Amino acid sequence: MLRIFGFAACLVLAGAVQAQEIRGLYLGGGYGFMSYDDVLDDQVPISDSASAYRLFGGFQFNENYALELGWTKSGGLSEDFSPILNIDIEFEAVTLRALALAPFGSLAMFGGIGYYDGTSRTDVVFNPEFFEDAPFSIKDDDGGFTAVGGIQFEMSRLSVRGEYEWFDTDGNVDVASLTIGVLFRF
Repeated sequence: MLRIFGFAACLVLAGAVQAQEIRGLYLGGGYGFMSYDDVLDDQVPISDSASAYRLFGGFQFNENYALELGWTKSGGLSEDFSPILNIDIEFEAVTLRALALAPFGSLAMFGGIGYYDGTSRTDVVFNPEFFEDAPFSIKDDDGGFTAVGGIQFEMSRLSVRGEYEWFDTDGNVDVASLTIGVLFRF
């Protein structure tokens, strides 16, 4: 009989733990992939995906709303036009996002919108057998709207998150990232 009461008490306490509201500061990081599609000078198509990492921090006001600041950087996105030229691109962005979360027990779906300030650096290297031009770099600053959606698994102070983020860039460029991350709550 004592075991039955103990089991019932555990069930009641487990429900109370789930009912605790999540709020406060958090920091996190993630790793994933970034896709990048561009047409350089309206002639050279560039389409590649590469690794990307993300650092972020935010404040969760209650179980449904949060404000988040983040930094994303891609690895080497490249397009090889052998044997003539090679193009390497790095994309970096700082984001400020407002998130809305829909919790379902320990799992939460989320979506958000925000602003990003990004920079892409394109390095163009010509094959010296065909061209005598030295390699050159193009730096392009861009900013605009960003949208994100994903799923977050909540634990007491730690959460695991999977997210897809799209960047509304100027011109023909299409940039998106898919990231798995972990966040720690204070």
